[in-house]
Amino acid sequence: MMSRKDYISVSDILNENKNRIPSDVFSDLVEDFSDFFFKDNPNFSPNRFELACFGNDEMADVK
Repeated sequence: MMSRKDYISVSDILNENKNRIPSDVFSDLVEDFSDFFFKDNPNFSPNRFELACFGNDEMADVK
């Protein structure tokens, strides 16, 4: 199982590269990682992860 530290590291990497990736591809990546992490850990918060990936100024589409 991954730890909170791992989730934060992944969200930081994604956030740092969000302007280098087409927005639709970036959204798909964030969603895919979120789904993967939630399957690994039911206590994982997809909304918190998406906020961290997109930053405070943007919000991912919430399922």
